[in-house]
Amino acid sequence: MEVGGVGEGQRERERERTLSLPLPLTATSTKSFNLEWVPLSNHPVFLDHHRNSTKTTTATSSEPQPARFGINRGNLAVWDSVSSRLYLWDTDGKRLHRLSVRFGDPDDSDGTPSIQAACPSEVFLMDISTDSDIQHISLNRECSVMLLLGSDGLFIMYVFDRVRVSSDDDSIICRDLFLF
Repeated sequence: MEVGGVGEGQRERERERTLSLPLPLTATSTKSFNLEWVPLSNHPVFLDHHRNSTKTTTATSSEPQPARFGINRGNLAVWDSVSSRLYLWDTDGKRLHRLSVRFGDPDDSDGTPSIQAACPSEVFLMDISTDSDIQHISLNRECSVMLLLGSDGLFIMYVFDRVRVSSDDDSIICRDLFLF
């Protein structure tokens, strides 16, 4: 049924489109930087995590290998198919990484698809201090709220409700809520 020339379906699509757009930080709190697109497996998020997890082992190759997030720990990755973003929970750093991802045509040499991620990625920190071991993450439909289930209970991270930006490493500190 149309009301005022706008159909219900059109209003719903417009509402969803509006809710999925990220809210910008103020101009004074952001730094300008250039994005570089790198192969997903070579993104610093994976390479840094791999280096940290293999400090005690002897590397057999000089080439860094991709890390494995959340092995035997539950779901620590979420895919936002609308915005092509991959969210990863870093259990060691207790932070959320958001990677913008793009897909290319398969490589002619071996037929594998080209998957690239923007570098640097966004890093979100909780404003609540916790030692909880996060075991599962889930993102709402609008990509504005991340549920974090940990050993101490359930936390909510409001991705677009930013408290401040860390001056040390440009990490975004988000408003959080401990439910139980």
